[in-house]
Amino acid sequence: MLAAGRRKVEMIANSFPPVAEAQAALREARERYEKLERAGAPSAALRTAECVVFGCEESLTLARAQISGEVAQWQERYRFAEVQCFRIGDLFLAALPGEQFVEYGLEIKSRAPARAFVISLANGELQGYIVTPEADRSGGYEAAFALFRPESGARMVNAILHLLQELSL
Repeated sequence: MLAAGRRKVEMIANSFPPVAEAQAALREARERYEKLERAGAPSAALRTAECVVFGCEESLTLARAQISGEVAQWQERYRFAEVQCFRIGDLFLAALPGEQFVEYGLEIKSRAPARAFVISLANGELQGYIVTPEADRSGGYEAAFALFRPESGARMVNAILHLLQELSL
């Protein structure tokens, strides 16, 4: 059996901190990185701190772009994301845009009516990560520049699960 389906999912826009707050976070992240580097910290700790600096740099860029209205333009451009499902025999392929956190894919696989493979970065990249609520709360590199709220990931998962059910009939 071959079957396919698709849905549009409305994404929920994220907001970014004021420029002064983003600048302060970047200063702190750079200071922490430099302190770890001077102390000869293990490479994993140093790399993690470096990624936090990258995230803070991007957050500052987005804070500035938010003021100019560019962020709102990007969010409107990607406001409706397309998700797709394909059925090939007893196998399902779930295709989602953006860089999905693995937890979303694992949820789809665990709730799918049959064996399913999840494909990320399908139908567009959405200009960043689709983070989980936990990742959003803890901050960090990916959450610092997610254009869309974590609830958007849950919306995509629900749309995929509905498509999987429809295709399994």
